[in-house]
Amino acid sequence: MLASVITCIFNQREEYLQQCAQSVAQQGSDIEWIVVDDGSCPDAKRVHRRVIDSDAPNTKVRLIELPENIGIADARNHALESASGQWIIVLDSDDRLTPDIISALANLPDFAQVVCVEVNYFDECMAEHRPITRYERLFQMYGGTTRDPFLWFDFYYHGIITRRSLLNEIGGYNPALRIGEDQDILLRATEAVATDQVFFLNQVGYEYRNNPAGVCNSRWSEVAANYTRTMLEAANRRGGRFVGCCRAGTEMIDDAAVDCYSYQLISGEWVSWRDCYRQCTVI
Repeated sequence: MLASVITCIFNQREEYLQQCAQSVAQQGSDIEWIVVDDGSCPDAKRVHRRVIDSDAPNTKVRLIELPENIGIADARNHALESASGQWIIVLDSDDRLTPDIISALANLPDFAQVVCVEVNYFDECMAEHRPITRYERLFQMYGGTTRDPFLWFDFYYHGIITRRSLLNEIGGYNPALRIGEDQDILLRATEAVATDQVFFLNQVGYEYRNNPAGVCNSRWSEVAANYTRTMLEAANRRGGRFVGCCRAGTEMIDDAAVDCYSYQLISGEWVSWRDCYRQCTVI
């Protein structure tokens, strides 16, 4: 089995889940779809089952229904325990995979461990393409250090594409992070491998929906608190001596609106990537 696609659901809108399921169904036969219903209400569970059966009829599916909501990090760990694919693709239940992502993974070298793809951000009114060439250059130069672009720019989609063996090696998701778990797992995964084992695919592999009911909109303060705490810990594991981390606003970079982060020095000063590394002329 080449890939296990992991999706956690909690009272999801039917049309969003339909689009998600259809994007999985078009991936071919060398995948499995592990769906964890994280304590949805009975009516929603019935809708979820119907959508999965009707919109992904020829896909190997394992549906795990949890009796109560345990949070997305722990729910994803339940899915990991059941996964058999070489690769893990985390797909939110309101998002979509592009048709050729599985074939792209099949063509990667054996030493590849983590994959970064380009993303389309969208909602009913807009679509925005997020390219990654700039961040690939930065990561090749500064990956694993305090200059690591994963610490400063939110260009990676809100999930992860990585070898299942790597996720098991780093212990999966931190169950204490009921939401805002994405940055932690990404940073722990990328620091556990060599820089050249993180592959940047300059093609769209994921479509991320700006969902007004999603946690990044409805519970942003909690998400941001977990993001910034785990990013601070990761920056200091990479040799930093920072005492704080915060979201510093959104910047248009390569025609995409990218969240940027700042870190606080012991002196109390808040610094951006540019402030900290003015000698770097890449950005």
